[in-house]
Amino acid sequence: MPSGFLKALKKVGLVEVDEAAETPAPMPDPTPAPDEPAVDASPAPSEAVSTEIAEALPLDQIYADGQVPPCPYPAEKLLKVLGGLKAMDLNTRKAAISAMDAADDSWRIEDVLLDAERKIKALQARKQMLVAQTQAAESEAAARVHERDSQQQGALDAVRKQIADLQAMMEREVAKATADKAAALSKAQSAREAGAREAQRLDQEIERLREIPATFAAPAPAR
Repeated sequence: MPSGFLKALKKVGLVEVDEAAETPAPMPDPTPAPDEPAVDASPAPSEAVSTEIAEALPLDQIYADGQVPPCPYPAEKLLKVLGGLKAMDLNTRKAAISAMDAADDSWRIEDVLLDAERKIKALQARKQMLVAQTQAAESEAAARVHERDSQQQGALDAVRKQIADLQAMMEREVAKATADKAAALSKAQSAREAGAREAQRLDQEIERLREIPATFAAPAPAR
């Protein structure tokens, strides 16, 4: 917009903008094609989505990722002008912006509208990416939890089997030891009983044999 027109609006208190808003950025092609489709920055279904979410990503980077082309009069610049015209009613603001458009051949209001639409689409695509990243993080966490549950269950089953095997081994050892001790005690008992019987038999034989010395032995001399 010409400096004189902007200064006139400022003089009557209808515009509050900084000096940087007076000079539009030069562009090699000030008339972008209105039907040029905005690039969808959302990931393809088969594309791997990173679960690392970058916070506070600069808007310029978002617009660059969304392939938003430069605009001779960016939407942000017009927002500043609208901020300076906020005391006006809607129709007066629109008339003032239309007058600015008519007074400056380097940009058109259609350019600003297209720039705003493209930037809105880029921001929406960024939001879709955030949703996809969040879902990917949740899916990754769910898969990891399921994997660890399976690993834990497998480990616990293995430990339980080892415990059961050890318990069975203990029971077998106790049973074998009990049987061995019972067999040893039984053998000792049998030996005691056999020894007693044999000693009794021998005592009987000794008593029987003693009959001979008792019968034929010379009597003891009298004193």
